[in-house]
Amino acid sequence: MTTFLIHIIAAPLRASLEQTVTLKIAILKETATDERRVAMIPSVAQRIAKLGASLVLEQGGGAAATYTDAAYTQAGVATEADPQKLLEDADIVLAVQPPCVETVKKMKAGSLLVSFIYAKTQPDLVKALRDSKITTFAMELIPRISRAQAMDALSSQAALAGYYAPLLGCVHMQKILPMMTTAVGSLRAARVLVMGLGVAGLQALATAHRLGAVCEGYDVRPETKEEAESVGARFVDTGVDARGAVYRKPASGESIMITATSMTFIIALYIFMLAAFTGYVVISRVPSILHTPLMSGSNFIHGIVVVGALDALFNATSIPGQIIGFIGVFLGAGNVMGGYVVTDRALTVMQYSTPMGELPRDLFFLMALLFGVCMTLPIGGADMPVVISLYNAFTGLAVGLEGYVMNNPALMIAGMVVGSAGTLLTVLMAKAMNRSLTNVLFSNFGDSSSSAKGPQGEMQSVDPSDAATTMRYASSVIIIPGYGLAVAQAQQKLYEFVKILVADGVDVKFAIHPVAGRMPGHMNVLLAEAGVPYDMIYDMDDINDSFATTDVALVIGANDVVNPEALTDKSSPIYGMPILNAYKAHQVFVIKRGTGVGYSGVQNPLFFQKNCTMVFGDAQAVLSKMVEAVKSLGGS
Repeated sequence: MTTFLIHIIAAPLRASLEQTVTLKIAILKETATDERRVAMIPSVAQRIAKLGASLVLEQGGGAAATYTDAAYTQAGVATEADPQKLLEDADIVLAVQPPCVETVKKMKAGSLLVSFIYAKTQPDLVKALRDSKITTFAMELIPRISRAQAMDALSSQAALAGYYAPLLGCVHMQKILPMMTTAVGSLRAARVLVMGLGVAGLQALATAHRLGAVCEGYDVRPETKEEAESVGARFVDTGVDARGAVYRKPASGESIMITATSMTFIIALYIFMLAAFTGYVVISRVPSILHTPLMSGSNFIHGIVVVGALDALFNATSIPGQIIGFIGVFLGAGNVMGGYVVTDRALTVMQYSTPMGELPRDLFFLMALLFGVCMTLPIGGADMPVVISLYNAFTGLAVGLEGYVMNNPALMIAGMVVGSAGTLLTVLMAKAMNRSLTNVLFSNFGDSSSSAKGPQGEMQSVDPSDAATTMRYASSVIIIPGYGLAVAQAQQKLYEFVKILVADGVDVKFAIHPVAGRMPGHMNVLLAEAGVPYDMIYDMDDINDSFATTDVALVIGANDVVNPEALTDKSSPIYGMPILNAYKAHQVFVIKRGTGVGYSGVQNPLFFQKNCTMVFGDAQAVLSKMVEAVKSLGGS
């Protein structure tokens, strides 16, 4: 958020300096019930004030977040009690919750607002902002893409909610979480079950685990099993498949709730099942060549709707009921007659069409298959959702054209709806990634970028003992943990290795990327669990300048967060994403299970640089060998 604000004010600030006019930033006091956040804390305000901006806080604006007006004054922020004076000449207005319409009317025309807006549910607010010509950054609408990490608000807030949930549960349970044995008896550890393993869920599991609880997590997505285990929890497999939302195994007697069901519902259910079974049997006996006319011909079966409509028409006791009954009779009759007409036309077309031979049909199939493979292979994994949406649009357009050839309105309508909706979705997805559709589809054909070329040369590898020896005699080491460390559960062994290096006089620091792992703060949780002191852990912005003077950078199970393509290659899917500058270190060691690509599907050119050496293997096994190697060297 800090980086985002600096980016926002950079251009207006340069313009104001050229015109010798000071840019004014107003920080609103939150008035929503139970809202304890503030749009800008004193430490961030101090950084922005140093850039030359003038900041003004509405009096008492930070009180709910435990920041006094005096703290803001020390950071160079003025205070103002009158909201009218605060807003009337403010160039940028910051808030957490959406401001009311009255507040918007007090703002200067042409100013800029940064806040959550929830535009879809507040049309009056959006209209007021548009009428006042106020440029608005709605934090909840900023796309969650690599280059927008500095603008993240949703996942960061979700992580805080996940951290707070177990603490709040402890307060209400009035029981400690860890197992404890005393002279008078033992207390069993509390069991914590987290439903849903998104950002908040994983953070809740990690917090409860650190507090000593026995943690279990559940999600309908099977792939979250590994993520739950990475934070020390057990994954609960209920047998539910997210793809079909069906049970793979029978439920136990304890999980079945018996309720009384009305006889009317049971009769209706039986009728529905028998009708579905009858339709299945009838359709399964029809040759595939007749499926198209059958689909049209089945419309006249829907004429049973006319019976219900007539019953409603004659038994209706009100004028609206009679009108609805009449409409039902009219539409039902039209459906029956239309079914006959369309079926007749479809059969007529088939009678006069020439059957396609086996060879041309197979040839068209192979050509389409080859075209699809050749078109999809060069596209990166990060762009695959856009491509899938485009193919879905192609499918709809194909069905629509088939309906046109067969003179079938149903196929034309359904196909064109799917085709147009898929095309629009494809364009919007590409636009959200700040790329054009042609760039997504064709940028990798003949591209000279490293992601298109693949590996440049070969990866150099070394034994764990050799890498450990190099770090033992280095002056400074920066360690970059990634998801591979979490999967291997090697944080304890890593800190054991670090303690030996520190005892021998090596300056060791940890560099944390904000999106390393599968949730914000994932690496912080692992290092805290291992007992790593907080003064050894540095954020990306605080440590990036130190890599150039560092002897060794040790990357453990991380890939995209150290990929220099994000800084240099505009055709890369991760271009614009902030990274840790590990490539600037004198020597880089990368602990990795194999030569595969990262989460984005992009190869990392760092792994082929002359100053980078791979240490292949599971992080737990590799770090164990490194510990043995440095112990064998003696020393402290």
